[in-house]
Amino acid sequence: MTEAYETVIVGGGQAALALSYFLSQLGREHVILERGRVAECWRSERWDSLAFQFPNWSIRLPGYEYRGGDPDGFASRDEVVRFIEQGDQGFTAFTRSVDDFVLRTGMDAPEDVQVSPSHPGLPEPDELDLHAAAITSVVWATGFRYDLGWIRLPVLDEAGEPVHRRGVTHCPGLYFLGLAWLHKLKSAVLCGVGEDAAYLVEHIAEPRDLGRPQRTRTS
Repeated sequence: MTEAYETVIVGGGQAALALSYFLSQLGREHVILERGRVAECWRSERWDSLAFQFPNWSIRLPGYEYRGGDPDGFASRDEVVRFIEQGDQGFTAFTRSVDDFVLRTGMDAPEDVQVSPSHPGLPEPDELDLHAAAITSVVWATGFRYDLGWIRLPVLDEAGEPVHRRGVTHCPGLYFLGLAWLHKLKSAVLCGVGEDAAYLVEHIAEPRDLGRPQRTRTS
């Protein structure tokens, strides 16, 4: 069986769910492809002790905002995962699309796959005397680089960075979302990814010369 969708979203994180929300609002058919579970990076690629880098009042996704009792606090990793799961309507659409596909194809899929963390936990001291520990400098170096070499299209520069304008590339139908500084400082975080998602959906929804693709199925 072969199926075609108008829009394919690669990755099931906060950016994908924000985009899914706006596509669903327009009634545009789409599918999310995720190698693990929704928000997998938050689940298995973050330290257990990680706290959200902005106050809780800034945690939001399209259609849902923080509703807890500590707006000036900082959510833990698990609290962020629960927020993404429970608060975003895109997660419901994602789960429904997966369930429908499993039922339709008769796939023998597990109910939930538990992914072990890729790093062990470390003991955390309650306090640290920098002078007593002879620590004279602290360097916060948590940067990373994208590995987009698997994209074999003319949308990357010599350094392997995507070439785009607010996520829109020169390759028709190919977009980026959720990247650091995609458009603003907050483009890669929960409180800002929704704005860029709404912008991209406007482009996705624009009429094309070939007409709007329709879902097809062949056996």
